[in-house]
Amino acid sequence: MKGLFKSKPRTPVDIVRQTRECLVYLDLHSDSRSGDAKREEKMTELSKNIRDMKSILYGNGESEPVTEACVQLTQEFFRENTLRLLIIHLPKLNLETRKDATQVVANLQRQQVSSKIVASEYLESNKDLLDILILGYENMDIALHYGAMLRECIRHQSIASKNIQIEAFHVFKLFAANKNKPPEVVNILVTNRSKLLRFFAGFKIDKEDEQFEADKEQVIKEISAL
Repeated sequence: MKGLFKSKPRTPVDIVRQTRECLVYLDLHSDSRSGDAKREEKMTELSKNIRDMKSILYGNGESEPVTEACVQLTQEFFRENTLRLLIIHLPKLNLETRKDATQVVANLQRQQVSSKIVASEYLESNKDLLDILILGYENMDIALHYGAMLRECIRHQSIASKNIQIEAFHVFKLFAANKNKPPEVVNILVTNRSKLLRFFAGFKIDKEDEQFEADKEQVIKEISAL
């Protein structure tokens, strides 16, 4: 009889929905203190859900990712604003959960549903998320996580969407011109300087634009001077 009352395994859709519910709770109770029992319960649940999403997308030590499960997870993740909520509330998560969340977001950038990169379509309609990721560089606690997310978003969307790439450039332009960049961010830029310079040297838009070319030259100058 005992086996009759076992709870059903959660589906990928269930996990994403429960993740979103936890994020919505944090969004609606942003003033709650860290010691609040209900908040702590939601944070624990959220960490587990994000860890479970990571296992579905990457597999675990015992099994490889299942394509259908990845498709279901991806569709549900981008059906509503789960990505937006996750990015906004990333600073509230503990370090391990931030790492898991970063890996989940990175993987989702390359997941295809019916031969389409769903993340690309979502970012097309939510380009301001790139601004949020760029501004996150100013917070030393999350700069590396936001930076990793931004790189993956741009890397995998550049093929699927030129518009996203151009939008990211305009945000990056303002970021590069900031004279008060945190030391950690400067180190990242210096480490990747040669790659960035090669990228911008070959970065072109479909039509000639003198202002774009001038902006690009300024960005190259700023990076070269680091």
